[in-house]
Amino acid sequence: MGAKFRLVRAQIQDAADIASCAVDAFDCSDHPQTAFFQRCWPDTDKTRAFFERSFAEQMRREPSTEFIKIIDSNANDALVGFSRWTPPRVWEGHWEDWTDEMDKEMLKVLFSMMGEARHRLMGDRPHWFLEFLAVRTTYARQGVGAMMVEYGCNLADRDGVEAYVDASPAGKPLYERFGFESKATQAMPAPCDFYIESHLVRPKKV
Repeated sequence: MGAKFRLVRAQIQDAADIASCAVDAFDCSDHPQTAFFQRCWPDTDKTRAFFERSFAEQMRREPSTEFIKIIDSNANDALVGFSRWTPPRVWEGHWEDWTDEMDKEMLKVLFSMMGEARHRLMGDRPHWFLEFLAVRTTYARQGVGAMMVEYGCNLADRDGVEAYVDASPAGKPLYERFGFESKATQAMPAPCDFYIESHLVRPKKV
């Protein structure tokens, strides 16, 4: 029997499954970005514990943020995708309590770069921000990511505002399918200068 997906609101008790999904999503097989992700977020118990703790805390302190999960009804409601859509007028800080196994200097550069790009491109204009999206590798290219992107785009259209996302090379084509437009790209410093981050904006509907 094939997968049957449902989109539902994630809860704090999902944090461990969300963490597992996040780490699994960083293993993109032979895609060049995998080397960068593994440098920043290696698949270890400490990394999984970090994500579990971080997502649980975010869900406690951000009641207006949309924490969305995709479950497979034909696999005991297994969590196969997760996303975090931050609403307009909310500017949350990024995590900084990285573990010793992570490349802290590279992460500092990455999040500083993303934050600067969002402020520069969006300014004070209200927008929905897709801050995180992950799909388990075994469910890739089955429409899981598209369901979560469409959900957030509908929120932006409902509110009559733009949407914003920072995209990896693998994720960029998905966002472009939903009307996001690349406004800037930036390369990470050596030795990760092969990794290009894109900053995309989806215009508001008129």
